[in-house]
Amino acid sequence: MSLPDLSDPRIAAIMTVYFGCLFLAAWIGGDNQRNQWFSPERAGVITILAMFLIQSVGYGDALDSVYRELDLIALTSDIVGLAGFTLIALYASRIWSLFSAGIQLIALLTHFVRLTRENSEMAVMAYNLMKGVPTIAVALIVLLAAALRWRKVRRGKPVRDWVPWRKYERYRALQNELSDF
Repeated sequence: MSLPDLSDPRIAAIMTVYFGCLFLAAWIGGDNQRNQWFSPERAGVITILAMFLIQSVGYGDALDSVYRELDLIALTSDIVGLAGFTLIALYASRIWSLFSAGIQLIALLTHFVRLTRENSEMAVMAYNLMKGVPTIAVALIVLLAAALRWRKVRRGKPVRDWVPWRKYERYRALQNELSDF
């Protein structure tokens, strides 16, 4: 397992902000008093941590070859991120999860653009940027969503985290019965 090189102050600053956002989002993202621990915001943090874990385990010491060709480890991580945020978008009563899934889709499509094998310096720089920036943007979106949820809970307003699909099943069954007429 390989962690980022924290001796570089720029990487250390980025990782501090990144994990600070994730910790804060996980801390304020749920309501422990009402037994609502597993909120969509905390599910988003778990998805981002799963992506980070895949990259930490996958890279090892092979970082020098990653930038010369298609990065299969980052591709796998982005597939996990897209799947996780799409599931959250399907089952959560949140708008931010749709944006997060869309941003992860952009990151995933970047890998397929890289398959064109364009080896210009600009293409390599754009590929490397588009591999990392969307995940940081998603972490900031999850932090903002957790802060907004926390503010709503502190004001005493009701928060509906997940969509009650059972309730809508009865409605769809009623629609099907009415369509027979």
